[in-house]
Amino acid sequence: MYIAVEGCCHGELTQIYQTIANLERSQHIKCDLLLCCGDFQAIRNPADLSTMAVPAKYKQPGDFHKYYSGELIAPILTIFVGGNHESASYLSELPYGGYVAPNIYFLGYSGSVVFRGLRISGISGIFKYRDYLKGHFEYPPFNSDTMRSFYHIRAIDITRLHCLRKSPHIFLSHDWPTGIWNYGDVKQLIKSKPYFQKDIDQNELGCKQLMELLRAIKPHNWCSAHLHCHFEASVLHGKTDNGNSESCAATNFLALNKCGPKRKYVSILDISVPNHYEQNSFSLEFDPEWLAILKLTDDLMRVSASKVNSAIPDINNESFELTLKEVISSFNSFEIPDFKFYNQDVCGFYDNKAKKACEEIYDHPHTSWLAKQLGIKHPSILFEHLRNCGMIDANTSFDNSCSFSDSTFASFNDSTFNESALLEQSSLSSVSLNPNEITLDSDSSTDEEEPAVKRSLRDKSVKGNDNSKPLNDVAVISQLDQFLEKERSPYISNELSTPNSISNDFSHNVPLDASTPLGTKKTIKRRNVHLYSFNDS
Repeated sequence: MYIAVEGCCHGELTQIYQTIANLERSQHIKCDLLLCCGDFQAIRNPADLSTMAVPAKYKQPGDFHKYYSGELIAPILTIFVGGNHESASYLSELPYGGYVAPNIYFLGYSGSVVFRGLRISGISGIFKYRDYLKGHFEYPPFNSDTMRSFYHIRAIDITRLHCLRKSPHIFLSHDWPTGIWNYGDVKQLIKSKPYFQKDIDQNELGCKQLMELLRAIKPHNWCSAHLHCHFEASVLHGKTDNGNSESCAATNFLALNKCGPKRKYVSILDISVPNHYEQNSFSLEFDPEWLAILKLTDDLMRVSASKVNSAIPDINNESFELTLKEVISSFNSFEIPDFKFYNQDVCGFYDNKAKKACEEIYDHPHTSWLAKQLGIKHPSILFEHLRNCGMIDANTSFDNSCSFSDSTFASFNDSTFNESALLEQSSLSSVSLNPNEITLDSDSSTDEEEPAVKRSLRDKSVKGNDNSKPLNDVAVISQLDQFLEKERSPYISNELSTPNSISNDFSHNVPLDASTPLGTKKTIKRRNVHLYSFNDS
């Protein structure tokens, strides 16, 4: 099976699909899956565009809205993680992942899925120490601060991924694991990107938590983007003592460039799948182990800016196996449903209704369904409930101007509020720029080989939203389960309780030739040299 991997998408979906089609014709292969490593830019309309943190000259709609509206259909199943240039208004609706358009799937803040027996896991965003220990507190309407903090990696997502018990076959991230350069040609990396030298010397390039995760879960392959360059490395793990036969001895790391002329932004992985997976089975499935992890770590989930416990929970085998059995028994099928329910209020790219729709808290059917199936918290419902209780103002973004004490949500159990949960106030504080973030430069550049990027200045800060107001203490006195029944979103109908799976109408997957050997052992290798849309010269 052939899987295409792409670096930063930057809204150029049609170009990427065309590049893959050209590779398929020239190499006489058929790719069954496309994996994108961030900066996907799922922009449906100008309102979405306004919640994407990029310089003005880069605020382009791209072509995702054509795939969202149905004007175009993705020719290949596409899975992506978020980067640091995304639409906060749309992706925040899918914290646990879900289809953003027919045949295009978002992994969520963190996630793990299964495709033809292969585990594909990943995490969205980039690291910033200031927000790492906070909950996912951002909700619409977003301001200049929250549309940036939205894409910062959180401790709970790293913690959940640490709980994976079997090594992923492919792991996706936008940011790089810190220190990965020690396992590849660092001299060539610095030669192509001289301004990396200082951060490499100070061990500050990338995210240290991602390197810790890499060493803990030992994925077969790790693919990243963000830094707009091509880089390969191999991290040896040595012998494992956990008895896991699927744990790999080395992780192959691959970083790819952004979509553009003369850039290495696509690579093809050649993968052997288990024999028991039928050659014509191309459905995307939930990872049962990941669903169990979501359920077991639900008490760590916060929708506040207060710090959360970053310690990896000690989940014993008995508890894990019991929860896994509960998850398996509650799902008739692990095929991920596509509700095919795309909010028509935001389809028109120049429709005036789109702006209003994107400023509201939207209860996405997929998130609502999954939260109900697992009995876990639904962030959008929590935000809406807090707004109705007067804890947050419809015109005030829930940013660093407010925070909840841990006790406010520590009493959450099985999606219920405790009557004694109280809101704590805190004063407005400024938000500093991330010194380790690679951003798109607002200055013009004529060099196609060298992307226009710049480093945010250390210790430079921007003022918070002037309209933010301190919050009053309000007791939350109603149970969430009752609230869900009474205030259920009008977008959700009873028909969605048993959703249909993704339709074959959106698939264009062709199985490999019958003569292609399918090994019983899952192996991943790169196809000779990398296949790109241009010849190196």
